[in-house]
Parts: sequence; C-alpha cells; structure tokens
Amino acid sequence: MNHQQVAHVWANRNKPRGKGANLFFEGGTIYSYGRHFPIASFAKNKAGKECVLFTNDTYSKSTARHCSYTRRALDGLPYEIFYVPKPTETPTEYTIKDAIEDYIRKAKDLVYKARRARTQGPYHMESARDLLHQAERLAKFFKIRKAIPSVDAVLCEKEYKARETQRKNKAVLARAFRQEREARELQYDTERFEKFLAGDPCSYCPSRFKDDPRALPEMQRRDLKEFEKYLNGGYSCPSSYWNDPRFIAEEQRRKLVTFEKWLAGEDVCCPSIYLNDPRYPAEKARREELQRLENAANLEAWKRGELIGLNYMVTQDENGSAYMRVKGDRLETSLGAQVTLPQAIKCFRFVKLCRMTGRTFEANGMRVAVGSFDLRSVSAEGNVRVGCHYLTWERIEEVAKAGNFFNETASDEAVIRRESSLTAK
Repeated sequence: MNHQQVAHVWANRNKPRGKGANLFFEGGTIYSYGRHFPIASFAKNKAGKECVLFTNDTYSKSTARHCSYTRRALDGLPYEIFYVPKPTETPTEYTIKDAIEDYIRKAKDLVYKARRARTQGPYHMESARDLLHQAERLAKFFKIRKAIPSVDAVLCEKEYKARETQRKNKAVLARAFRQEREARELQYDTERFEKFLAGDPCSYCPSRFKDDPRALPEMQRRDLKEFEKYLNGGYSCPSSYWNDPRFIAEEQRRKLVTFEKWLAGEDVCCPSIYLNDPRYPAEKARREELQRLENAANLEAWKRGELIGLNYMVTQDENGSAYMRVKGDRLETSLGAQVTLPQAIKCFRFVKLCRMTGRTFEANGMRVAVGSFDLRSVSAEGNVRVGCHYLTWERIEEVAKAGNFFNETASDEAVIRRESSLTAK
C-alpha cells in the first residue's frame, strides 16, 4: 500500500494492521518509520467515547508528510482530535496530566514571549488562549481534575515574576556582551572597508561607512562598471542608475522581448505593463485552454492507467468528487485510496438500489464495508460519502461503464446487518 492508502485504512479502522514503505499501523496506532514515533492513536475515555491523540511533533520532512497524510485521512470523521507529546491507545491518568501540563507549559511560554514581543504580542496571546482551551477540552474529555490557569492568572504567577527578574539580570549581561561584540564588529568592518577602498572585488562597503567621504568615489566607480555590464546584457542594474534614460530604454526593450517570447508560447511570465495590450487576452485564453487540455489529457491518461498520480489541481471535479479508475483487479481513486474490484462492485449494487428506489442511507448502526473503508452515506441521487471521499453518481456511473459492471443487478447484499437502514426520501 502507498502511504496515503495506509493512512486512509487506519483512519477507517477496518483492518488490525497495515504497512507501506515507511508508514504502518498496528491496532489503533499509526507509526512513522518505527514504533519509536507514533503519529496518532485512537483512545477511549471512561465512558467509552473515542477520540484521536495526535502527535505535536514532526521530527523530519518525511515524517511531517506522513503526519499530513494521517491528518487528512481523519477529515470528516466523527472524532475529537487532541495534540499530545506521545500518542497511545491506552492513556493513563498520568499521561493525560502530562499532556495537559505540556499545553500549559507551552501557553506560559507564549505569554512570556508576548510580553516581550514588539509586533506579534496579540498573536502570541491568542495562541496561548487557544492552547489553554485545548487543555480544558482534553481534561473534560478524560474527566481529569486539573486546575488550568487563564492567561491573566499566568501573568500574576510567582514564576512569571521570577522570570522577569531573571530576564532583567540577563539583560545586564547581554548589554556587556553586546558592547564587546560591537567592538569586534567595528574592527572587522574597518578591515573590510580598507579592502573595499583598495579595489578588492570580493569586498563591499559596510553600512557604517556609507557616509565616509572616501567611500563615494569607489562606490560610483563600481556602480558605473556594473551599469555598463547591465547595458551589455547583465542581470542587475545599480539603483543609482534607475533614473538614467539608458536604463529605462533597456528595461523597456527587455520587457518587450519577454512579452514577444510570451506571445510565442515560451515558458516566461508576461510583464505587467503589457496586461492591457490587445494581444494579451487572446494569448492568455490560448494558454488557459492548453492547460485545460493538458489537465484533461493527464486525467484521461490516469484513467487508462498510464499515470501513477495526478496533479492536486485535478484530483477532484467541480463538484468536489474524486475521480476513479479500474486498474487490474482494483478500483483506485484520484486521492490515493484503493479497494478490490469485487468489493467495489458489491457497494455499487447497493448505491444503485438506493438511486433506483429514491431512498437514502446513513451508517447509523448499519455497516456497508468497502474494502478497508465504510460507506458513510448515500443520497437519493446516488451521491456517496465513503471514508474521507465524496463521490457523485456521475463519477460512479463513469467508472462503472468503463469497468463493465454498470449493468450489475441492484441489491442490498453489501449491508452487513439485515435490519433496514433505508429511510424514506
């Protein structure tokens, strides 16, 4: 299974275990690379209500991508999600208290940071309030008695006052360190300025010496040399020559060349000064049509099994429905999920029955399994929600005809429990 499929199967909880290349799950816990890094776990409180404990760490880029797949697989599913340091299926009172303490500790850090921030103070305070609210939700869900302070209470704590005293003491040391550092920087800048005056091409004038009378002639000499390079095809022009008529003429020439390349179909951006050109709308429409045709061609190639995946911009149609294809003995979706073809056909028969009778289905005590996923609802028009996917009847009919099972007899054999789950329209 690919990583997206592993995340979808875990979220729908229809298999005890599953494995991809670097993402796997056992029971209710999904792991990245190994058991040392659990991404998320299904857990229950004393009343038997389920939630998801999700890691608040990412560790690496690839693990962050695994976390993203897992979080998206939970979209639309009826679980509360709590971010904790170490997810587990069997959290104890102590582990929940540790998680609540982690929320409070992070909130306090944000409060302290907000008091020192120049521009982001309100943002940090709002983030702190959000963390404390999540701590309250977690304590309420698991019925843990834990005093959770407010932001105002944090500001009045002895710890906060102690930190303020410590901060002032550090400020005295920091001032002495800053003075020493500034002396070293002055010595370094002076040596670099001397090299600049000597014509060293690898040295530039430090900002503290910009107003030095000796710097101006050398800066003018270098700017003139750079400007001449620009006129002969160089890439950058010194700002001191931006009002020079030769610069303006060269810029206009370059923008005209770029616009002509754009009109010729080359992969360049159209300069903004030509957005009102009469030729612009036609070329823009041509390019959009080419992009639309390319997307349509890629979609058709994917449906034929010639492409492994699709660009995210074309994974769903204008109604939000995923696309589907039959590849070998499996049915795959454009969002990366897959089921065996016999399982898909069995579900299709039931959806066809709902559409023919004009009735709806809701998974309230009933279950229709579609491979590793559960059918959540069917509308009277035949539109389906399964797992985190939304599938319209138009897309279902399309794949059924392509897979030669559209004429299958409608039936409710996919319903596991025989009590009626069909409700009148």
